[in-house]
Amino acid sequence: HWDRSGPPQGPMTYSDTLTLRAQSGRPAEWWARTIFERLIHPVSREAVLSGALLLRPHRGHGSLAGWHVDANSPERVRLRRSGPLMVCHLEVSSDQGSVRIGSRVEPHHRVGAAVWRRIAPIHRSQGEALLRGAWQRSLDVREHPIDGIEG
Repeated sequence: HWDRSGPPQGPMTYSDTLTLRAQSGRPAEWWARTIFERLIHPVSREAVLSGALLLRPHRGHGSLAGWHVDANSPERVRLRRSGPLMVCHLEVSSDQGSVRIGSRVEPHHRVGAAVWRRIAPIHRSQGEALLRGAWQRSLDVREHPIDGIEG
């Protein structure tokens, strides 16, 4: 979903939200780490993020799968990653009745918007598959919550 929230010649922003209606019982960080660290192979993840989208990885304290952690609470994890084409934001939220993944992409210029237009449909379908995969993992009693990160 594209939105122009500035002057007529200003950049457009893409946003999308996927929701899984289910009794989760797990904190948002568990969902974020399961989706972005356990279900996506690091080489594949970086091929898309660093390669195709030119997003620079964030390393060290306060990072999750190469994303900078802007905020972290049991209910919500906000992630950010930027590069010369765009800034991308992800928000994973969890409550007793659902899990949501929100994406917001802010292209810096028309080239960034053109790149994202080609990636967006793939991103959405992969997001749906990853959310279902994380749900399957959440049913596994062997999966344990992990230590927190700071944002």
